Amino acid sequence: MESKKTSLIYGLTMCFVMVFMMNLLETFINMGEISFNAFLLSFRTLPFVFLAAYLIQNFAVGKLKDKCINFFLSEEESECEFMLFNAIFIVTAMSLIMTVAGAMIAGEYIGDVLSDYFLIWPRNFCAAFFINI
Repeated sequence: MESKKTSLIYGLTMCFVMVFMMNLLETFINMGEISFNAFLLSFRTLPFVFLAAYLIQNFAVGKLKDKCINFFLSEEESECEFMLFNAIFIVTAMSLIMTVAGAMIAGEYIGDVLSDYFLIWPRNFCAAFFINI
């Protein structure tokens, strides 16, 4: 029971830190400035982006990751290999999805997001991977 509680707390904390940092980064970039107003705007959208990220991670990406781990890694792999696969898979899948979902929650037009997707997503992936590591 303690392991599940610890795992839940770790998952919530990790998700919150990732969402907080990425939301802040995207807000600063989209507003073109690092200011108190941008910081406040980031805080207004934070609960909605966090909820979306947590639900997507737990009900879609996490389940897919578990299936892929069994396919790509064997039982003999080291814990480091499992952790690296987990980080790469989660960051890749979540950045692919949250690039669109986060922008929609922030009120951006889906057409604008999709037209610039392959410019925005690599930046989001690199930032999220750096934060995750």
